[in-house]
Amino acid sequence: MNKKELSKKYYRANPERVRKYEKMLLDEWRSFFPSPSYCQICGKELYFNSGNINTSIHFDHRCNGNELIKSSPTQWLKNNRRTPEKEKIWSSCKFGILCNKHNRVLPTRNRKEFVNKLLRYIEGESS
Repeated sequence: MNKKELSKKYYRANPERVRKYEKMLLDEWRSFFPSPSYCQICGKELYFNSGNINTSIHFDHRCNGNELIKSSPTQWLKNNRRTPEKEKIWSSCKFGILCNKHNRVLPTRNRKEFVNKLLRYIEGESS
């Protein structure tokens, strides 16, 4: 059994213990993020791990391909203790801070094409 399979098996057998540990790690990171923070598209006030999907920060990959953190930013925070080395890794990724609405609307791939099509739509042009 590989490490990933062992982790899944442990999580299934100990969900409360895992959630408690993840919460502890997220609490370590809380003071790292400004409070409040603001959606970089609409300016909505957001808080790190607020417990409410509408007021929590949603970290966005800007997809330049150079990020050391390739998976879910929040999951990475749940799996990593806050250390100076981990802070450096996080900061090197330059994740965007978005509200839930804009994180869901903004595509992961082909963003410039999406924005150009959106502008053409707004200006009344057809594709």
